[in-house]
Amino acid sequence: MEDKLVRLAVERLAEDETLREDLTDRGYAALLDWAFALVPHLAARALSQGKDAEQQMSAYTDQLRRIVREAARVASSKAVSDLEQVLGPPALSQSETQRARDALEGIALADNPDENAVRLAAAFWTVLEGPRSGLAEASEADSVISEDEDS
Repeated sequence: MEDKLVRLAVERLAEDETLREDLTDRGYAALLDWAFALVPHLAARALSQGKDAEQQMSAYTDQLRRIVREAARVASSKAVSDLEQVLGPPALSQSETQRARDALEGIALADNPDENAVRLAAAFWTVLEGPRSGLAEASEADSVISEDEDS
């Protein structure tokens, strides 16, 4: 059952091109990678709650789609505070929400929406595992990508 919930959620996320906003594959992939990684965690949570797991997972996926869409929009607008309205329950616990908000608090966005999406995704990874990749690592990845593109 958990595999089915994960598959359906990943399909909904992957097939919804409206989440992309103005991002290229690079920026959008960074946000989707985080969302895809969160899906199994949400599926397990939905199953453990003893309610209709499919309905609960659908609510989680809807919120996850809102988070990705808003992050893509914020990557262009640089209005990080706009993410406040989409972070929180039901998909994110209070502690997960607080970790995300703390990580977003110190984020500095630039003029490049894709770079901003990578930075936002790096902040979102704290929801799952604490600081997975800090902004320095996101910037380092940007440098590597830029060098690869120059080659």
